[in-house]
Amino acid sequence: ATLRRKGPSEHVMAMERYVQLANGSRQEIPEIERRKDDYDALAADHPLKNIIRRCLENDKRLRPTAAHLHVELLGIAERLAIPHQENKDHTACYLAEKERLLSQKERQLTENEEQLAEKD
Repeated sequence: ATLRRKGPSEHVMAMERYVQLANGSRQEIPEIERRKDDYDALAADHPLKNIIRRCLENDKRLRPTAAHLHVELLGIAERLAIPHQENKDHTACYLAEKERLLSQKERQLTENEEQLAEKD
């Protein structure tokens, strides 16, 4: 999908992070709102739309990590049959990273279950 090119005045307005209110205070504009035109220009079935949405979260704790993005992007590339650069270790790298993330999630689930059991 192609994105609509913004004119200079639209671009400047979209880049403003804060809006000045009548009483002189400043209110932060959520990132997804600042980038609404660009985000809405993506097709609903665009393979990166979900990732882009999560990357626009204001709270950095809710944004995906680089490791998660790497795994997701590799998965999307494989689903779309996009060849990876000449890295022969691509599949092994992808699987190792995916296994690491799954192990991390399993440890978190085990810890959560133990904490719930202690509360009961």
